[in-house]
Formats: sequence, C-alpha cells, structure tokens
Amino acid sequence: MLLHSLGLAGRDDFRPREQGGKMTIGNVALSARQKQCLWWASLGKTSKETALILGVAERTVNFHLYKAFEKLDVHTKHAAVAQAMLRGVFGATPTEPGGPEESDPTALL
Repeated sequence: MLLHSLGLAGRDDFRPREQGGKMTIGNVALSARQKQCLWWASLGKTSKETALILGVAERTVNFHLYKAFEKLDVHTKHAAVAQAMLRGVFGATPTEPGGPEESDPTALL
C-alpha cells in the first residue's frame, strides 16, 4: 500500500529483493552525510537543527538533502525519508544505534 501511495507500485526496481540476508528495495548509493541528514530528518529535525547538531551550515544540510532527493528520485523531505526507510538505508529502524555513523547519533541529543 505504501508503494502504491508513493506511485511506485508497478516499478520492478522498487520490489523487495533478498540480498545478503537483508531485504533491499532498489539500489542507491547515498553518502554518509546524506544518510545523516536524512536520519535527523526522520526524527523530525529541521535543516537548521540538523546543521547545529552536525556543526555545519544550514545550507550544507540542504545541499546534502537535495542530492539525496535526486538519488532517491523524490521531491520532498518526507518522501526522501520514506524512500530511505523502504530501501533500508537506516537499518531496521531509524533510531537503532550504529545507523548512518558508526557511533550512536542519539548521544548528540
């Protein structure tokens, strides 16, 4: 149902596949910083809040988000987070330790 609401129901590249013991949807190569920005967005952080957390400019966060939008073929932050979750970018859940970084990002809260 989620794939249908995102307009992806008929696309073969978005059908779940078994790969290396994990279910993956499509194939996208996001940079570590793009994953971090999407991860914080999934927790409801604004670009400004994410910039403060990561110690970069808000414009830098938006740059990484927009590059992720292009790779995920979406136009909004919500759609990008949904695609990242569908594709297993964050792991089992976005809040699991060892997500985009090797350390627990929640320690920065």
